[in-house]
Amino acid sequence: EDYQELKRGLGVVEFADQLRESVRLVTQVPGVGRELRERFKVVLLDEYQDTSVVQARLLAQLFAGHPVMAVGDPNQSIYGWRGASASNLDDFATAFGATDTRFALSTSWRNGRRILDVANTIVAPFVAGAKVQVDRLDASPTASDLPVDIEFLETVADEADAAARWLKARLDVRGTPPSAAMLFRTRKTQGFFLEAMRRHGVKFHVLGIGGLL
Repeated sequence: EDYQELKRGLGVVEFADQLRESVRLVTQVPGVGRELRERFKVVLLDEYQDTSVVQARLLAQLFAGHPVMAVGDPNQSIYGWRGASASNLDDFATAFGATDTRFALSTSWRNGRRILDVANTIVAPFVAGAKVQVDRLDASPTASDLPVDIEFLETVADEADAAARWLKARLDVRGTPPSAAMLFRTRKTQGFFLEAMRRHGVKFHVLGIGGLL
């Protein structure tokens, strides 16, 4: 209560406050939703797996019974820490009073066949017990067949050293070296890899704060 009073005194709001007040507004003033529905005849809700319970409630208050489609992938739900729930996908039809018609976007246009085989194998145990079922990803007709190398190591330092050596062997070529990128799930392990690449003479540049190397 003291915290809420402090924010009111300072005249500031948080994201959660914006959502709460938005739900209150559209509930008490039906004309707000009516105006939006008249302005937007068809609504597409992308990345729906990352909506929180409150966000889903707000969207349903605005667009229930309206031509609306939700697009999402429960395997990519990464915002649980802020209240996102992939189960919103499964509850979409009920919340919006919609027909439960589903379409699978199961062709990957970004990845080669072998890396998709690896990805499908990794997620298989999680998909088997998931509330929202997702089709296995298939490669596009133009997908590559480039090999995938896998190593299972004891420590993150060993992993960093192996990755640096792997990159060194492929970038140490005559002429212009091929492009390369290293992706991190979190930044906390990045230092091990930077140190290993310096040690092995791999030139690199850190891009942004998201951990893209």
